[in-house]
Amino acid sequence: MGVTGNSAGNDIAKEADVIIGIGTRFSDFTTASKSLFRADAKFVTINTSRFDAYKLDAVKAVCDAKLGIIALGNELEKANYKSAYTNEIKAAKDKWDM
Repeated sequence: MGVTGNSAGNDIAKEADVIIGIGTRFSDFTTASKSLFRADAKFVTINTSRFDAYKLDAVKAVCDAKLGIIALGNELEKANYKSAYTNEIKAAKDKWDM
């Protein structure tokens, strides 16, 4: 996403209410100084360094990326979470591919 990404990622990011960053510092360059996101968006970071996770008031998970994703998935499954996304991601990618 951002200036080094593509329109599909940017279109999805600007509508998302929760953004999970894995191994990213959410730099101002990448996030367009947070202007790529909804004003009320919440952020979660999964990172191996406790110092890299302080951007955007993110909820921090300091851990191995794979183990963090598995743990997050397990918790979402226990909570019976279902994503509201249906075909939005595919539609954004198809639009970008044109």
